Amino acid sequence: MEMKKALNIILVMSMMFSLSCTDDFEDINRPPKNPTLGHIKAQFNGVMSSMKMEWGEQAFLHNEEYYPATQLAGKYKNVGVDAVVRSNSGIWNSFYDMMKNARKLESELDAYTLYKVDNIRGMLKIFMAGRALRVVDYFGDIPYSEAGYAFFSGSEQILRPKFEDQKALYATLLKELEDGVNMLVENPGEDQLGIGNYDPFFAGNAQMWKRFANSLRLRYAMRMAEKDPGAASAIIQNVVQSGLILEEGQDVGVWYQAFGFTDWVKRWAFSQGGGSGLRLGTNTWRLISDSDEKDGSGIFDPRAYIFFEPNNAGEWRPYPQVPDAGTDAEGGRPYHNKRKNDYSNKGEENLFSPFNVYLILDEEYIPELWVTSSETKFVLAEAYLRGIGVSKDEAMAKQYYEAGISESVIFWDKIAENTPMWQNKPEWVTANKNDEVLAALFDHPKVKYEGTEAEKLEKIYSQRWLSHFRQPDQAYFLTYRTRKTPKETPFSENLYRLRYPDGENVNNNENYKAAVANIGGRDDIDVKIWWMQ
Repeated sequence: MEMKKALNIILVMSMMFSLSCTDDFEDINRPPKNPTLGHIKAQFNGVMSSMKMEWGEQAFLHNEEYYPATQLAGKYKNVGVDAVVRSNSGIWNSFYDMMKNARKLESELDAYTLYKVDNIRGMLKIFMAGRALRVVDYFGDIPYSEAGYAFFSGSEQILRPKFEDQKALYATLLKELEDGVNMLVENPGEDQLGIGNYDPFFAGNAQMWKRFANSLRLRYAMRMAEKDPGAASAIIQNVVQSGLILEEGQDVGVWYQAFGFTDWVKRWAFSQGGGSGLRLGTNTWRLISDSDEKDGSGIFDPRAYIFFEPNNAGEWRPYPQVPDAGTDAEGGRPYHNKRKNDYSNKGEENLFSPFNVYLILDEEYIPELWVTSSETKFVLAEAYLRGIGVSKDEAMAKQYYEAGISESVIFWDKIAENTPMWQNKPEWVTANKNDEVLAALFDHPKVKYEGTEAEKLEKIYSQRWLSHFRQPDQAYFLTYRTRKTPKETPFSENLYRLRYPDGENVNNNENYKAAVANIGGRDDIDVKIWWMQ
């Protein structure tokens, strides 16, 4: 009952916040006849700020569905609610609120004549396409080309946008990313309007926007490589030839200090309902430790100390991926806010290793990741090993494989080092032993780039999967594309997509019915996204 009340309170607060933001944005979005420079910059910043993950997406879709489905974590209890119902409306509404504001900004850029606005147009196009690709992977067919025009007037107004076929929309959005890259001017003259710090991603750096867009293009090209190999190869080849991808230290996401707000959603997602049931699972444990020694002496991957921590008794103990009647009853409150001032108190009932509490309680310094340099390198490792868009090259595959691991380890090293509240930092972080640690990791039999081509490919998938530890959605999409990520039990076949929010059936019924017919006649979670089929 208490949990139900808490969820209802959060839902009401979220609706109130959404409505108030919508009202504010309607005022901002009303395009003046002669938009000012400040108005355009503020509008761009408002569109960018929509990136923050919705509470239902993190608490229910990621924590309750994607972590256990990918077997990135063990889970000893459920929150007892429908994760899809609790997440689909928030994801949908957040995206289409963004589209509404982005369309208004597009119209203002059309009316602005004092300076050239090529760079802002290119950045906006990249951002919109990147957001849309994420939503396509959640739902399948969605409105895009006609979306966001409800607040326009006359012939420009579209109240009931048509849904677009997901495969065709993939191609459209990937072309939008490319077009956005081609619009960007790296050394703009004084006649080009700059965006500066109103851009919380890159402070208006055009080359960084190109790197970001190209890394997204690599991700989605590889995701569709089995279903549209010609298009995927062409995109990968184009990006490789450009030479502009995300490099070490150029990881993209919501870095909260730059965005000017805090990540209270994450803390709530792990503490609501008596605390999340997520724990270190035996599946991940097998990839980071050689033994079950409770003192952690078998751990060989340094990220273990960043992602997880010992139980209340100071023991490293993974929760069984497939618990049975003999599994000890788990409990405790390892994610409770009180641990900020009482670190060691995880609750006597906490018998299994939880996620590292600093990843949960920090609200300012640890980002909500979108795409990382590490992921980009793993995509290229796969491309060179398989010969997708590039000639097969074992040496290049190994180089990018090890770069993917290295950049993941270094990223998390920096997170632990630079997060002020993070006490009990691992010794390898404080002693600056990255080179030593990485050399040992690369030489470990579970990591070393050796074996048959199939074995090497599985290692690429395994390490990319692990690097997505705080991106369970990307681990999920990797898992259901390849079916070759680590597992102890067959993958769940219960969830491939989210159902459309009920409001689409009510307010956009004709187009909703056409979309449902196009995906096979059922708006349900077991209908596969096009690249999963």
